[in-house]
Amino acid sequence: MDKLFERAVKAVRQSLKLVRSGKREKALDLLDDRLAEAIRQNHSDLIVMLGHHAEILAQAGGDLARANGHARQCLGHVSVIHFSYTTTLACWFG
Repeated sequence: MDKLFERAVKAVRQSLKLVRSGKREKALDLLDDRLAEAIRQNHSDLIVMLGHHAEILAQAGGDLARANGHARQCLGHVSVIHFSYTTTLACWFG
């Protein structure tokens, strides 16, 4: 497992702990830092994973502008297979 992936997974786990302790902004800042690193290295899978995770946390906290920004960051990196899978799940589970 490469170091960038390990840091991304660690950031996701830490962000969940931060959200549970009421520190949503700190969690989103942490994800933004890891997301910026993934973008600099053009690591599409991590951009999508971190971006979607941050989008969900921002949306759950009521910050729709930030959620929208994270969703837009992912758009250029979502593969056709990933998009088809996500679309299929959305159709099945609404």
